[in-house]
Amino acid sequence: MFAAGEVWLIKGFNKMDIDLPIFCAIMLNGYWPLQLIVYIVLRSRSGKKRELSRRKILSYAVIGCNAAVICLFRSFGINYLSGSLYVIAASSEIIFTTIFSRISGKNVTYSQYFSVFMVCCALVLALYDPDTKSFGNSPEETSQSKLIYGFVFAVSSRALSALNSVGAEKLLGKSRKTLLGVHEVSFANSFIPSLVLPCILKVDGEYTRWKTKFADGNDHMRLLGIVAICIGLTNTKFLDRVCKFTIVSRKSSVFFGVVDAAMKSAAGIGSYLMFDEDTDWTDFAAFGLVLLSFIPMITKGFRRSKTQDLSTEPTNAVENDTKDDPLLQQDYAVLPPDEDSSAE
Repeated sequence: MFAAGEVWLIKGFNKMDIDLPIFCAIMLNGYWPLQLIVYIVLRSRSGKKRELSRRKILSYAVIGCNAAVICLFRSFGINYLSGSLYVIAASSEIIFTTIFSRISGKNVTYSQYFSVFMVCCALVLALYDPDTKSFGNSPEETSQSKLIYGFVFAVSSRALSALNSVGAEKLLGKSRKTLLGVHEVSFANSFIPSLVLPCILKVDGEYTRWKTKFADGNDHMRLLGIVAICIGLTNTKFLDRVCKFTIVSRKSSVFFGVVDAAMKSAAGIGSYLMFDEDTDWTDFAAFGLVLLSFIPMITKGFRRSKTQDLSTEPTNAVENDTKDDPLLQQDYAVLPPDEDSSAE
C-alpha cells in the first residue's frame, strides 16, 4: 500500500489549497540519506566485496535521470487529476511494461495480452463522460486543460516507469539473491532526482509561490499537517521503491506492474471515499476492469511460465549429468537373442 500513500498525501495537500507539483516531487525523493545509511549497514554486514563497474554506475545514472522525469510527471498528474482518475491512468504501466518486455525478448503470454486489453478499455471508460456522451470532459473541480495535461503526464510517467522497471530487471539479473543491488538502484532513483529537480525548480520559478501557500503562522495545526505530509511523502516513497525493485528482481517487471496497478486501484477507491471526489459509473467500471486485469496476469500467465521453467530445468540437469559421467555414456542395450546364444 506504499504506492497509495503518495496519492493520498498529495491529495491532502490539494485539500489544503497547496498545489506545488515540483515541491511534491522533491519531497518524494528526499529519502536518499536514509537509503544511504541502510545501504552502508547492509554492505558492512554482508562481508562481501562488491565492486561497482563503470558500466553499472552509468546504468544507475541513466535510471536516476529517468526517475527524475518520472517523479516530476507523476507529481503533475496527481495534482492536476482527481485521485481516482489518476490511478486509472497510472494502470497504463501494465501496457508499457508488457510492450518493453516483449521488445527485450521476454516471453509474453496470451493472458497478459488480455490484461493489456482490459486496461486499454479502462482508460477509454475513464475519459468517457456519460452525461455529454463524449470524451475528455472534465469534472467541475478540474479545468479542461488540466484534465488533458494531467492525463498526458500520468500516462507518460507510467511509460517511463515501465522502461525503468525493465531496465532494472536486466541490471539486477545477476544479483537477484542479494539486497545490495536493490538498494543501489533505489539510491540512484532518489539521489540523482534530488540534484536534477532543484534545477528545474529554479527555471520554473515555483518556489516564488511557496511563501503564500505555506505562510499561515497562526494556524499551528495546518503547519503540523504540512510537516506530517512532507515526512510521509519521503518515507512512503522510500518503502515503495525498495519494495518495487525487490519485486522486479525476484519476479519480473510485468509482475510488478500488475501488483502496482492493483495497489493504485485501492488508492483510487480510498481517494473517492476520503476526498469525496466527483465520479460516475464509468469510473467504477474502469476500476473493475483494472482489478480484473491482474487476475489472468498473475494466475494463468505466470503459472504457465513457471511450468515451462520446471519442465526444462530437470531435463538440462539430466543431460549435463550424463555428459559428465563416463559410466552413463556407455550403451547398455540388450543384445539380440542370436548374439546372446553365440556368446554363451
